[in-house]
Amino acid sequence: MGEMTSITKKHFIFLRQLPPIPKGEWGGLEKLMFDWLKRIDYQKADVTVVVTTGWQQRFQEEAKKYALPLNIIEFEFTDNYWQRFIGIFSLLKSQKPSGCVFFQAWYSDVNLADLLAAFLSTRGQVYMHENLGSPLPLERSTKKYFGFLPRLGLWWYFQRALINLRPYLCKKVLVVSKDIKEKYVSEWKYPQRKIAVTYHGVDAVRYAPSQEIRQKMREKLHVGLSDKVFITTARFTQQKCLGRVIEAFDTVWREDKNMWLLMAGNGPLDEELRKLAASSSCRDRIIFLGNLEDTADYLKMSDIFVLSSDNEGLSLALLEAMASGLLCISTDCTGSGEVIQDGVTGFLVDKSAEAVLQGMRKAVLLSPEDKQRITQAAVKCVRENFEINARIKLIFDDMGLPYHKGS
Repeated sequence: MGEMTSITKKHFIFLRQLPPIPKGEWGGLEKLMFDWLKRIDYQKADVTVVVTTGWQQRFQEEAKKYALPLNIIEFEFTDNYWQRFIGIFSLLKSQKPSGCVFFQAWYSDVNLADLLAAFLSTRGQVYMHENLGSPLPLERSTKKYFGFLPRLGLWWYFQRALINLRPYLCKKVLVVSKDIKEKYVSEWKYPQRKIAVTYHGVDAVRYAPSQEIRQKMREKLHVGLSDKVFITTARFTQQKCLGRVIEAFDTVWREDKNMWLLMAGNGPLDEELRKLAASSSCRDRIIFLGNLEDTADYLKMSDIFVLSSDNEGLSLALLEAMASGLLCISTDCTGSGEVIQDGVTGFLVDKSAEAVLQGMRKAVLLSPEDKQRITQAAVKCVRENFEINARIKLIFDDMGLPYHKGS
């Protein structure tokens, strides 16, 4: 018999800084993260997930749900750079990772101390995932000392240095849309070669039109089969601007009473949005579904999806709605223009309540033939460009993560 060859398993560490509980919410980025974790080949790799103190139990529950052999550790992400560097460096050295992935929403979730600690611990095998990109750089001060001596503005150069050095401590900066890449290159001078656009995807089988489920769900919610159903699936936060949807729906409902609005999600603005809905004339036609573990069936019973955000990375909710055969309206926020071709696969509108209203009116007035043309083009777009297993395999191949197809 030949000798058995032993395979040394890789060890990857994922770090995710979240707001403290209960302020922090389980959102789209956590869903995206577990879409990755579910597709790792654990025969070839060990994975440790480092999360903000207080979040360990929630991540353990999610790992247990999918029988993922994750080692989940809590860490106190302090604001002190030096303490944070020492803490992360010590943690990573003790874990001996072969690679480190920072999963973040905002650029400020990860600082230079984090990246330097990971760079030294992994010999440069560091990946930084950017979901929302960064704000514009602050303007340099134009004030003068004594009215005539120009200020040097050293604070501005220091701020830019802290940001500009970040990509050089990463093997790759992973961004979810071309828009985000272009902003980092043009505004923060990130090198093009350091940034990889890594589109996420959706399960095109799970999110697919179904007349059977459409009828079943409408019966469950006592919604007429011929009624038009609008839906939003989003966290109830400021950036999602869901008040625009309620205000716009109130207007279109007055023009056609055979309409409903489903709102799936929760968050810090839950009470405020419920009060706005209760004060509207269409209040009996707005259904708050709460935070759903699975939105697929509710999408399949609906007709029109509305994304009203001021800021996104690349909206998974939008991709899921398109794959489910809905007519989609989205504000022209980051990423949406890379998915929706206006009038071809959906409608893009400006970031205002009035523009959302005009988009909803346009969708309602479409002929059945035009609606079918647009929704079929949307389904085709997602299936050909955003199938989840194909997208994640491309990402893993680039990172050296062993891939195992999700169920």
